[in-house]
Amino acid sequence: MTTKEIYLLPRRVFTFGTLTREGRYDEENKKLYLMDDRRELTGTVLTITDYAEDEGVAPQEDLPEEEALSLETPQEAPREENNGKLGLAMADLSVWVKGLKKKILAGFRTYRTTELPAGLQKKVLMQYLMALGVFLFCIFLTITEKRISYLTGIVISLCFLYMALETKLQFAAGKIVEQVVSAVDVKPSKARNRTKVVFATSDDIPSYFTFVVPGKKDFIINGVYIIYFNEDRPSVLLGHVAL
Repeated sequence: MTTKEIYLLPRRVFTFGTLTREGRYDEENKKLYLMDDRRELTGTVLTITDYAEDEGVAPQEDLPEEEALSLETPQEAPREENNGKLGLAMADLSVWVKGLKKKILAGFRTYRTTELPAGLQKKVLMQYLMALGVFLFCIFLTITEKRISYLTGIVISLCFLYMALETKLQFAAGKIVEQVVSAVDVKPSKARNRTKVVFATSDDIPSYFTFVVPGKKDFIINGVYIIYFNEDRPSVLLGHVAL
């Protein structure tokens, strides 16, 4: 077996009494090719004949008989070692790509099958419209001004798109709280175009929720609403609907 083939073997750790040995393990031939702290082959091979497969624990107290491994010449070994490490890196990358693909497909299925309540539909729709509006505006400026730098504004469009997707996926994951409350205090700001509103639950000991929302909102004192907010950002009102 070449050095390259050995480096492609799975890494295993075996325990022999109080001793542990780490290396590349050839399960078919029961050979453990030992590695040092830098995970490079030491040139020593152990034949594992009696061990617990799942735990990697060998009941014998002493190490198995050692064999000498014939490694390539110093000029050839680094090349083979690098090729082996490259093969392992490519294998890890392949596993990562497959995992990412599964997550994307699962997220797409969740998004497609999730229905948003009315209180969040308007929020998500506005995010999509903002994404589309910024995108078209950047394209318009790029064409009329003949400056490719305006295309960098598409990043803002992607941010709005991401927020819309995130809102729906977080609702599907149960991270968005849906709470029935009544408005107990509404204070439009005189200096800025925003409104501070305080909601309370109808419990014997009510819970209060305070939000500062943009614009002059027509919340009605003692009016009953369903509000939506992310449990990780409880000060941001994502949506509401009057009952």
